[in-house]
Amino acid sequence: MNNLLTYKTGPFFPKSFQYLGLVGIIFSIATFTEYPIRGLVIILVGILIFTTVSGIQLNPKDRLYRSYTSILKLKFGQWYSIEKFPFIAIIRSRVSETIYGGRSMLSTTSTVNYFDICLLSSNHRDKIVIKKFEELDKSTSELYKLSEVLNVEIKKFDK
Repeated sequence: MNNLLTYKTGPFFPKSFQYLGLVGIIFSIATFTEYPIRGLVIILVGILIFTTVSGIQLNPKDRLYRSYTSILKLKFGQWYSIEKFPFIAIIRSRVSETIYGGRSMLSTTSTVNYFDICLLSSNHRDKIVIKKFEELDKSTSELYKLSEVLNVEIKKFDK
């Protein structure tokens, strides 16, 4: 399986949890001399939080795909047939994340618009997000490449 296409879809944990892990790592380094075992455990947990990502792998030769979780570069996930997904399309999406402040309960929301390249089932009810782009031009060029490699038909998809 040396012809795999691997796409990282993002971190497994949300940013706020990653920040909490970073604070834990800094705190454990500061107290490592007094509590070495506790500090080591917190450092290891923090490293796992930062290195755990999710993504999708495609095997065009065997017509298989898998959604994976990668922990310290080791990928885990079950392989499925790609035959259920005869179409590929670009679908617009929006991702928002809200972070709440401490006592003041003020919140900050960040929103990003994406163009997702997705495999679609024949009735378009099921989809697999392969990769997200912030620019339509980049997503369109990748769409044509994937369509050719995976031998699937490009569909215009409207929500």
